[in-house]
Amino acid sequence: MWFDSGNVGSAEIRGAGPAGGAPTLVVVRGVTGLVLLIAAVVWIARDARSSEAVFVFEGVLCLYLLASYWLHVEPDYDNVGLLGGLINDPFRTSDNVNRTLAGIKALLMPGRFVSRSLVGMVVLMRGRRTIALPPRD
Repeated sequence: MWFDSGNVGSAEIRGAGPAGGAPTLVVVRGVTGLVLLIAAVVWIARDARSSEAVFVFEGVLCLYLLASYWLHVEPDYDNVGLLGGLINDPFRTSDNVNRTLAGIKALLMPGRFVSRSLVGMVVLMRGRRTIALPPRD
């Protein structure tokens, strides 16, 4: 074959889990996530042309936060093209998929931070501590 198809990353539907760590860090992340969420809601409500548009955009925001929390995208960064993804590799078709997965991951990162931070703060407020341990090899 004239082209070499490399490895492709993955996209899974699974919960991200709450943001763990020290209780102070969880509270700081939770407050930051709450401030970002309130800022987004106020910005949408202020700039919307009608009340129907507010409901539509708030619904889209909720769907974005849910997708950010549940969708786990992991591209294969060893196969994103030439020069770290800056140049397309014409002899590999899988680098396009990995660059797309990297773009989706970057798009979901702010929502993932907000949703995980809020979930972590709620879990902490309910009296449960979550400690994120590094994975074992």
